[in-house]
Amino acid sequence: MHDLVIVGASFSGLVIGARAAELGLKTLIIERKIKVDADLRSSGILTSEAFELLKPPLESINLIKKVNLFSPDMKKITIQPDNFYRFYTTDLGSVLRKLYEKAVKAGVEFRFGESVSSDTIKEARFMVGADGADSDVASIFGLSKNRHFLIGHEIHTDNTEKNIATDAFNCYFTNRFAKGYIGWAAPYKNRLQIGVAVTKGNRIDIKGFAEHAGLNIGKIYEERSGLIPIGGIVKHYAKDNILLTGDAMGLVSPLSGGGIHVAAMLGFITAEIIFDYLKNNGPEPAKVIGKILPRWRFKKLLRMGINHCPDILFDIGFRIPFFPAIAKKIFFH
Repeated sequence: MHDLVIVGASFSGLVIGARAAELGLKTLIIERKIKVDADLRSSGILTSEAFELLKPPLESINLIKKVNLFSPDMKKITIQPDNFYRFYTTDLGSVLRKLYEKAVKAGVEFRFGESVSSDTIKEARFMVGADGADSDVASIFGLSKNRHFLIGHEIHTDNTEKNIATDAFNCYFTNRFAKGYIGWAAPYKNRLQIGVAVTKGNRIDIKGFAEHAGLNIGKIYEERSGLIPIGGIVKHYAKDNILLTGDAMGLVSPLSGGGIHVAAMLGFITAEIIFDYLKNNGPEPAKVIGKILPRWRFKKLLRMGINHCPDILFDIGFRIPFFPAIAKKIFFH
């Protein structure tokens, strides 16, 4: 019998598992993939907060010094983060392997190539579902599931002189190729991640987007696809001694689709709350966590606006003098 079983070995699961084991909980992580860096789906772009929390290997990151925004008609605005806010592109596999090694060192047991079942809860005093946007834990144990998604697709190709500088992150507003979100080009050393995300029912056309953005696609080394929940925190995220977290909980910004920072931050807290519950007869974890979850009310309103904003309004907005200040506020806060 384990104190804690976690389903899912990505950011949330690895952070919770390592911290729980450090505190003394007998912890098991179950992952249906064959290894921690298989079948990657995230772009792996870190904010400065996520960087500070996760402390990835320095050789696995690339500092972004400026963000270039492009309107549908390709007007360009450059915004630069201040000294307290940065973006980092990463070797995502390396970052996850480092977190995995930390968890193993802390004493976490791993079982790869195994799926969750109704019997999994019998192995633990408490279970956490950190198994992604389409959570099996939620399905099996009758918890709420995400209903609103972006569908993202990304390719990794060579970053030639025809593409972008290694310290720049390009974001493209275009309903034609990225309805409800953006397209992006993010460099990592000699590679370039080119991607788009769209709301449900819209077609993904990476080649067409790259041509629109003037990006050259050479040899494709890797492709990633996945669901990005954008509906906010699901209604029923806990039941008995089962708790959802990360993407499974909807712990993703409805506006930006970013979830790594908040997943890592809440991961450390979640582990400590579960420890207190199991070892010190503390309050139920769901009640404590419910008081600190982000609600994102304003970002949900902005999400509704972006879903229905025509390209011409983006084109006009890019020509308003104070638009860069607004964009910086949205991007960096």
